[in-house]
Amino acid sequence: MSLDGGGLALPLRGQPSTVIAKPASPDDRFPDLVANEAFCLSVAAALGVPTTSFRVIVVAGRSVLLIERYDRLRDEAGRTVRLHQEDFCQAAGVNPEFKYETGGGPSLERIAALLTEYSLQPGIDRLSLLRLTAADLVLGNCDAHGKNLSLLHTSAGVQLAPAYDIVSTEAYTHTDELGMRIGGRERLRDVTSEVLLEQAGRIGVGARLAERVLRELRERLPGALATSRATAEAEGWAAPVIERIAEQTRVRAARLFG
Repeated sequence: MSLDGGGLALPLRGQPSTVIAKPASPDDRFPDLVANEAFCLSVAAALGVPTTSFRVIVVAGRSVLLIERYDRLRDEAGRTVRLHQEDFCQAAGVNPEFKYETGGGPSLERIAALLTEYSLQPGIDRLSLLRLTAADLVLGNCDAHGKNLSLLHTSAGVQLAPAYDIVSTEAYTHTDELGMRIGGRERLRDVTSEVLLEQAGRIGVGARLAERVLRELRERLPGALATSRATAEAEGWAAPVIERIAEQTRVRAARLFG
């Protein structure tokens, strides 16, 4: 199915799927997880981060987040075909069991180096990497790791794939260990605007440009939070976790964006 209508169905005989369905967790460990991810994706997109499209539906009384697959394309005959993608564990030759940097997974510097080597638009993709990193941090997503970022192979060339799997882990847990170090820091509490600017330099984004990016994010954040909250209300997937994320995000923004 597509996000603009139709029903859910399983693809047969190896046909490519078009969406990924992520139902609400059946236990209470991560309440309102669907609303959490939908809200974070919405905020990130409003901040200028290239993200996947999504929609929230209800199936048998359970919320389901539908994520549109960015690695699909319609050919001239109208058929859905696959696009090759590889996450950065694959691109870096790292066993996916060791996806976190502290366990041997790729760092942001390694990801930026691969973008510089292979991307059709390395400068643009490194900027997108900085925006995504800043969005993850301000939203409290400490689970960003090498398998949550990918390269997309298109007919035009290789590029950074749209962002996906953005969840505020800080809404549920008191551990703030980062999936990838920021300026050498391993915990979110230790990351400041100065540290984030240092990290920007390490991935090949100059100081003036990085400062402008963080300033733009600071200016856009209040509107992004308000618009995303309004969308959740209008589309019927609002949940208590959203206000908790929004409040924590405002606090972190003062430290991260200056």
